[in-house]
Amino acid sequence: MYQIDGINISELNPDRVCLNCVHWQANIQLKGAAEGVICRLGNGHTNPTDSCSQFEPTRTSDCLQNPNNYHDKSQKLLVFKRF
Repeated sequence: MYQIDGINISELNPDRVCLNCVHWQANIQLKGAAEGVICRLGNGHTNPTDSCSQFEPTRTSDCLQNPNNYHDKSQKLLVFKRF
């Protein structure tokens, strides 16, 4: 298990939180993040530790064999902190 800013990120995604949800995405324009990180299901700006009944886990693990998913979550947290 790894942590980013004190938020646990599990290889198996047991935490039903926005950070581990496939719908929690950075709102990106051509020159970077536009409005921070939002729920693509219309729930607006949510916190990484929020959860809802529409949670769907990301399909890949966060282990070192797949650093891209870990990097993706790190980037979302950085964008979240900026906005």
